[in-house]
Amino acid sequence: MSTVITWIRTHYVWSAVIAVVIVGIGFGIVRSRSGGDTTFETIVARKQNITQTVEVTGKVKPASAVDLAFEGTGRVAAVSVIVGAKVAQGDTLVRLEGATLSASVSEANANVTSALARLKQQEALLDAARAEYDELLRGPRTEERTISATKVARAEQTLADSKKKLIDSTSTSDTALRNVYASAGDTLQDAYRVADDALAKQVDDFFLDQGSGTPRLSYVTADTQSGIDAENQRLAAGLAVQSLATLATVDVTNGAAVTSALSVAVSKLRIVQAMLERLADTLNVSTSLNSTSLATYKANLNTARTNINASISAINSQSQSISAQQATNQAATTTAQAAVNDAEQAVMAAKNELALLDAGASSEKLRSEAAAVKQAEANVASQRGDVERAQAAAASARAELAKATLRAPIAGVVTAVAIEPGEIVSANKTIVSLIGDSAYEVESFVPEAEISKVKIGDDAAITLDAYGSDVVLTAVVTSVDPAETEVEGVATYKMVLQFTGQDERIKSGMTANIVLTTGERTNVLAIPQRAIFSRDRIKYVRVLVGELPEEVKVTTGLNDILGNVEILEGLEEGDTVIVSEKAK
Repeated sequence: MSTVITWIRTHYVWSAVIAVVIVGIGFGIVRSRSGGDTTFETIVARKQNITQTVEVTGKVKPASAVDLAFEGTGRVAAVSVIVGAKVAQGDTLVRLEGATLSASVSEANANVTSALARLKQQEALLDAARAEYDELLRGPRTEERTISATKVARAEQTLADSKKKLIDSTSTSDTALRNVYASAGDTLQDAYRVADDALAKQVDDFFLDQGSGTPRLSYVTADTQSGIDAENQRLAAGLAVQSLATLATVDVTNGAAVTSALSVAVSKLRIVQAMLERLADTLNVSTSLNSTSLATYKANLNTARTNINASISAINSQSQSISAQQATNQAATTTAQAAVNDAEQAVMAAKNELALLDAGASSEKLRSEAAAVKQAEANVASQRGDVERAQAAAASARAELAKATLRAPIAGVVTAVAIEPGEIVSANKTIVSLIGDSAYEVESFVPEAEISKVKIGDDAAITLDAYGSDVVLTAVVTSVDPAETEVEGVATYKMVLQFTGQDERIKSGMTANIVLTTGERTNVLAIPQRAIFSRDRIKYVRVLVGELPEEVKVTTGLNDILGNVEILEGLEEGDTVIVSEKAK
């Protein structure tokens, strides 16, 4: 992309010619159409590749550290680097727990599959409606009634099969969910056993008078407050274990009860966990235990803490498994029910066909079938929109999952790591800092109108005024200020880019011309920007239907440097779009 942009800048006249050729190839040859007293200039909508860019200028300055942060909050699952480590561009630095996000991606992908299946079914129904209408126009033949009656029988059989598949799918889904609930019962029992073992075995010797309402530490500690807290929490921990014993007997056939029991069990284990933490504080400053006893006590306490932590993790994983299975069940049921609904429509269509043959092709029947074709076409168009929305939702879910992994935007050396596994990170809080391999970076200010297109990690092509447009350097966006900076009274946002390689020609203070690639789409429907107009914040284009113009509402996406705009909804490939008009 950067090479194309540089070539266009260097060969301005030729670039204009090529731009016209590209538009001609992408959209079809612009032509004039005459409608009454008005002549229309039109294009034929075609699919093409769209590359969205942002062009700004900046200044070269000595490189500084790049501070990296997550866009959202989460718990750290793994930290893959240490201070001093050398990383390449794209290397994983920190990863957040993503089980819930992965389940969302699975659900979104399942929705795309369901939407595509329904689109195929609607397209099949449209083909059937058109065929029926054509047959009515042609008139009935002797053998057609037999064929039509056979269609009814087959459609009814398909409906019966679809209903059976729905029942089977529901049964399979219910069985799978029951199995997950049953395993949750085992997890709750394990939680009770772990907590009971912690109190009755691992830390039993830590207390005296445990059966009373005032248990006491069996040793002396210099941390008086921790000792008091541990004694008080021992009673609460005992009650928590009793609650866990009750939760372990939950009716696993009651899904709501199991879900609630898992949530409550975590809170009870947290009570035991808190007591163990306070005991650890008392042992660290114990004054009455000999070294052998102290080592034994610490070993037992570590065993108890490890087991409690593992039990909490197991319950959280079990809760996530239930959520994932419920999402899978819902998607399967939705797909099976959609098949039943479509089969019912197919039966109705087949019966209508037979009735039309028996009644003959009256004008009323012809009008009815023509309307059915239009409705089927509308259903297909609507379902295509559903497919695009489902695909957009799946892309969004995958993007959210990708945000759970922090990657190096440039090659360099790690200078700071401010996070550990298990910690909760806050949005936009710096957790890793890098110094890039490049000795220089570029600072630029992006106008408010363009900043929504720019994000960290975007690639850029840079030329320096000192060397002209033939020398093209590559860089990547490493930071974008969240707060505005006024430049000559205009709101802008500071952006920093790191060069992706060393180059001795780069000097501090040089003026840099930056072309950012902020988005790319391949094989998408697009039209010229000048064909689009707005009214009441809604975007429209005009298309020629026959010789008459008709307004169509559209949803747009990316736009490129040649003035083309991606069309997400509203047009189909081959539509004749009006670009301009003039009176004869």
